[in-house]
Amino acid sequence: MIKIKFIIFFLLIIFHQKSFAVENKIILKIDNEIITTIDIKNEYRYLTTLNKNFKEIEKNKALKIAKNSIIKEKIKKIELEKNINLDDINNDVLDQILKNIYNKLNIYNIDDFEKYLNNHQLELDYVQDKIKIETLWNELIYKKYNSKIKINIDQIKEEIIKGDKNKLKSYLLSEIVFTPKNKKEFESQVYIINNSIMKNGFEKTAYEYSISETANNGGKLDWIEENVLNKSILENLNKITVGKHTNPIRIPQGFIILKIEDMQKTEKDIDFNNEIQKIIKFRTNEQLNQFSKIFYEKIKKDIEINEL
Repeated sequence: MIKIKFIIFFLLIIFHQKSFAVENKIILKIDNEIITTIDIKNEYRYLTTLNKNFKEIEKNKALKIAKNSIIKEKIKKIELEKNINLDDINNDVLDQILKNIYNKLNIYNIDDFEKYLNNHQLELDYVQDKIKIETLWNELIYKKYNSKIKINIDQIKEEIIKGDKNKLKSYLLSEIVFTPKNKKEFESQVYIINNSIMKNGFEKTAYEYSISETANNGGKLDWIEENVLNKSILENLNKITVGKHTNPIRIPQGFIILKIEDMQKTEKDIDFNNEIQKIIKFRTNEQLNQFSKIFYEKIKKDIEINEL
């Protein structure tokens, strides 16, 4: 009887060790960085914790999205380490970004946010490290491409003058960005994306197919006033109503599909100079996002990614 118990106990230990080994399996090597199954599970947990609707995605698809997300982060980290000290970040900036994140979850102080993370098996340090990488990446893109940003101030002034000075329309938008290499690929991607939108909805499609930084948030953007949008995008938005999405719109580095989640019209006196600065800021960020995509694709080509 003692011998049987010992054998059962021994088998349980072996089974536990094998399970643990599987959980810690290295599945990818990106230069000197490794990605394990635990990394992907943690990324999945991170995405579901900060984006509640992410849980609605079919598990295998969600894990694939988590895998692609962590690959992107590792590639950014490798590039950052060549240029920047990862600890060289303004803590005030970090705190503000964290605050913006937890406020969207209806949490209003850092202690409650940390408890919320712990309840979902996440550590605050883990989230802070991810924010650091994204923040430093944005700073790197700004340093590299700030001089290449083109803003037509006269055109902005003209747009403000032509607009309705008393009534301003604002849009709550979601986006899907894709970058086909040719016409055939464009038609194929549009077909796949449209089918996915009809079958799974816009948000799940953005998670799976959008290359934008907003993909991990289901493509969601904040409220945007109409006067900061360029002419082509505004014309396309004026053709649709709330709940609908545009056809693909050409942007400098690809195509964008926009969905109007909500819309409102507000009456207010417009401060001319303030509006100019607001539009400059929006269009600067818009161009920097495009440069970010270009630079990421460029460095990705030079990095060796090995599936193990």
